[in-house]
Parts: sequence; structure tokens; C-alpha cells
Amino acid sequence: MTQVIIYKRITLRCWKCKETYSHYEEVDAEKKLKTSCPYCKEEAIVDFSPFRNEKKVVLRHSGMSEKVIVIEYNLPEVLSTSKF
Repeated sequence: MTQVIIYKRITLRCWKCKETYSHYEEVDAEKKLKTSCPYCKEEAIVDFSPFRNEKKVVLRHSGMSEKVIVIEYNLPEVLSTSKF
């Protein structure tokens, strides 16, 4: 099975100072994103797993069918961070 890595520009809200900032990062529910706020310099964690939606899809091609797991992320416009 082929694994596709998804990179997105995400907007984060600092857990401490509440400022928002942008970050370009790999979106993966298997790991948490560690980041630092550019305003107050506090370290933070972003968890993508609550936004993960997994579907099983059957692809049919050339007389064959194959089950594939499709993973989507329904991310909000601004993600909240939590204390590291």
C-alpha cells in the first residue's frame, strides 16, 4: 500500500498568549507536532488525531478490485495548541 504524506499550512493559536501564527507542517495523527510560539516563545503540542477520519474504499481497475484505506483530516481554520 502506498503512503501519502500530507503537508498543509496550518494556523495555530498559542495556549499561553492566544496569538495566532502560521506553520507549514506534515499532518499525521500518529505523531504530535511540537512547535514554539514566535510571540511568547512557549513550547506547545498540536494533536491531529481528533480530526482524523478513516474510510475504507474499494478501487476497481483492470478487472481487479483493491481495498484502500483513505485518511482525511477535517482540520478547523485555527488549531489550538496545548502546553508541552
